Amino acid sequence: SKGANLPVSPAQISAVLGSGPVAQIAERLGVDPGQAADVIAKALPQVIDRLTPDGKAPKGGLSGLGGLLGGLKL
Repeated sequence: SKGANLPVSPAQISAVLGSGPVAQIAERLGVDPGQAADVIAKALPQVIDRLTPDGKAPKGGLSGLGGLLGGLKL
């Protein structure tokens, strides 16, 4: 739907992504895995909101999200 997305907790991020990917992101950011999960948890709802301004995935899908995640080069 339109509007802001619900918040996500760092624990939810760790549970969904797994400890390996979170640790890799943390290493790239130069922070500990807990901090990385916190940053992702704070950013993800905003990223999704910007990629779906009308409350729906664009017809071509969420290729922008793939580009963002692909830029992490994990």
